[in-house]
Amino acid sequence: MNRKLNIGEMQMWQDAENLVEEIYRQISDAGSYSFNRHLRRIVLAILGNLTESGHATSQPQYCAFLSAAE
Repeated sequence: MNRKLNIGEMQMWQDAENLVEEIYRQISDAGSYSFNRHLRRIVLAILGNLTESGHATSQPQYCAFLSAAE
């Protein structure tokens, strides 16, 4: 892929950022520690996969990262 994507402009990225903020707000003091850690890792993995998609070198690789984020 020849063009660089501005990940921050992707609606999916913005939605994921909002999800991270909401998860952190909702679980900061509630529930079990291990469950909270697991949820945090999940939402951060979504952001990580979206970030990686911006550095994809091919269309199939780009689609794979977006699919993993989904």
